[in-house]
Amino acid sequence: MPHHVGSEVGEQEARMQNKHWFLIQTLLLLSILFWPFRIELSLPAIVRDAGVFLLIGGLAFLLVAVSAIKNNIRPSPEPKAGGKLITIGLYSIVRHPAYGAIMVSAFGCKSFASLGDFA
Repeated sequence: MPHHVGSEVGEQEARMQNKHWFLIQTLLLLSILFWPFRIELSLPAIVRDAGVFLLIGGLAFLLVAVSAIKNNIRPSPEPKAGGKLITIGLYSIVRHPAYGAIMVSAFGCKSFASLGDFA
């Protein structure tokens, strides 16, 4: 197979774009957890309990999701070369359970934190 310089440039651009996507995802997720502004809400104490439950449950689902894909995990949206599509466990129900788990955990953390003692 002939080697083309254009294909190398395209691969480099794709790698750079993947790094940018990873950086954007990381910054967005960190902004959820470490947002510098705080809104004090007078919510019932049950919200704190629900927040803790969602935080722990989301982290548990994240562990299950990540352990199911094992070596196929990648921070970029591009599939890993030679990777296998996982269609069992949580992946038989949801396409990206790790993202959902992160959102549930972040919501739980913020629900817990909105009551004042945490964050």
